[in-house]
Amino acid sequence: MAKKGTKKKSVKKALEPRECSVIDYNQPESSLYERPVIKLRIGQKEYSILEGYLSDYPRLRSNVGFHSRITLSDIDEDIGHTFVHFIYTREYETLKPTPNPGIHDLPREFRRSVQVYRAAMVYEIHGLEVLAKKYIQILGESIPIFDVLEATRMIFSKLPDNGIWLREYIYTKLKKAFVLDETIFTCGGIYQGFAEDRPFEKELMRMMADIYSDTISSLRSEGQRSQKEQIIPQKVELSTEYPIPEEQPSEPECPLEPEYPPEPEYPPEPEYPPEPEYPVPEEQPPEPECSPEPDYTVSEEQPFGKMVSGPSVSITELPEDIRLYINWTNLGIEERKRRKKILKQKNFPVPHRDGTFS
Repeated sequence: MAKKGTKKKSVKKALEPRECSVIDYNQPESSLYERPVIKLRIGQKEYSILEGYLSDYPRLRSNVGFHSRITLSDIDEDIGHTFVHFIYTREYETLKPTPNPGIHDLPREFRRSVQVYRAAMVYEIHGLEVLAKKYIQILGESIPIFDVLEATRMIFSKLPDNGIWLREYIYTKLKKAFVLDETIFTCGGIYQGFAEDRPFEKELMRMMADIYSDTISSLRSEGQRSQKEQIIPQKVELSTEYPIPEEQPSEPECPLEPEYPPEPEYPPEPEYPPEPEYPVPEEQPPEPECSPEPDYTVSEEQPFGKMVSGPSVSITELPEDIRLYINWTNLGIEERKRRKKILKQKNFPVPHRDGTFS
């Protein structure tokens, strides 16, 4: 029985078509180009996509309606070409700006990459999402923090629940800007457009409060560490191995000094009578004390190399919500209670007495 089974397998293997080593290209069983054409509308523009190219994107394919049409009203028209081009080629591409095609508008390209990131998240196109993240990080290094916040604000509330990556990216950019210029959060330009998106405003204020809290905590820990270093002396490890001293060259022998005759003895000096005592001079009146020199205060030097980020504003010109956090650790009991009550009513984070957040 075993021999019959082996014979059947060998016959079946002989009937299978042999692979040709000369053909090194793909041979699909059916053609994608025989399938219907789908009309994809983004904004005021309409694109044509073969239905076969949508097979890898079930979320997008489910939007096909009557007459083989798809309308994506939630995608910005400026990235329509990038969206369709990736479906065809799996590559990232944008159109040159028509008024000045020779000039690269980096803030606009950053806005495009942010819009592409959101579209890829909504329609679950993973490859396009990865490319969008890449160009967000690259372009974000070449534009001010104000342009970063303006572009991300436009899509922040429209992201799915799993859009955590963009939140972490915004926090990182804010922290870097604060390290370069500690007055960045008092610049008027950073609050531009806050009232248009309350969820974004709330999240941004939470990030700023966390950055202030982290800075205070790190300064406190550095101060405690420096105090310990001053009190506790550092241990010096004694090495048990002693270096062998090098042999010093022997000093040349000096010639013996010649012997001189002994000095003659002189008679002792005669005794003189003691000196007479002189009267003690009267005490002179003390000299008048000089008036103390005036205290010349040195004007505080201006910090060097601050980043000019936008028009500086006073504390009273800041948004009311930000002013609630100013000078928190120096507040009186009644004022702190009043601010806590307002923060709780607005559902904002309430810091502890030392300015930290739990």
